[in-house]
Amino acid sequence: MMLDANASVLTLGDHPEVMAILPNINGLRVLELGAGIGRFTGDLAAKAAHVTAVDFIDEYIKKNERFNGSKYSNIDFKCGDATQIQFGAGEFDVVFSNWLLMYLTDVEVQKLAVNMLRWIKPGGYIFFRESCFRSSGSIKPNFNPTQYRNLSAYQGFFETAVEPIADGRSYSLEFVVAKNIHTYLKQKGNPHQICWLWHKIVKPANVVSMFRMFLDSDQYSFEHILCTEKLFGSSGHVCPGGQDVAKVCTCPILYMVLHLMFSIRT
Repeated sequence: MMLDANASVLTLGDHPEVMAILPNINGLRVLELGAGIGRFTGDLAAKAAHVTAVDFIDEYIKKNERFNGSKYSNIDFKCGDATQIQFGAGEFDVVFSNWLLMYLTDVEVQKLAVNMLRWIKPGGYIFFRESCFRSSGSIKPNFNPTQYRNLSAYQGFFETAVEPIADGRSYSLEFVVAKNIHTYLKQKGNPHQICWLWHKIVKPANVVSMFRMFLDSDQYSFEHILCTEKLFGSSGHVCPGGQDVAKVCTCPILYMVLHLMFSIRT
């Protein structure tokens, strides 16, 4: 769970960061899963043609509707479980979720990734943001069902999602970006708030993800993990760049230089 005594300050910083990672949603149909009380619902509705906001806690979605429904006429509010709810194929242009997948089991995330893929149109996008490796909050809850996964786990769930096409090909998800939320890095020294963006494409048969192979063989190899732990400790660290930056970071000397440069800049 994400509870923090400095939540209001963090929200002011992370909202524009998250919205900047999204593609242009002007005039598009957006599905927001795990909408809760509406932290991002209004931001999405201000730009999108239509937003469908879903949360499984009735009290939360009603509060969201009271707050955002009075401001925007382009939002449908639904109480439902993201792992059970049904939508039509290609019904949305973008699926958005913030702090949802970390509350689901691996099996539920795998199933939801396939559903998200089916719910967006070809060329559409999936965005999600999660707490990885460890808790980011300063307040410890009495009960915490959160699963703090690593980057490779989420890569695997979404890279293996497939929607078959009648001609033998399939729709799949192309990795666009995974990056840290800089607000948490600056305010708390925490690089573990991670956003992902994926793009729905037609995948030819027998195509292997080279980025996934790189993560497994280099970025998350035993040797590289040991090197990371020596530099940063065992709490976990994610390189904030894409594949090319991550490849550079497999070199221990360059890794240290980049870390020092980044620390000076921030």
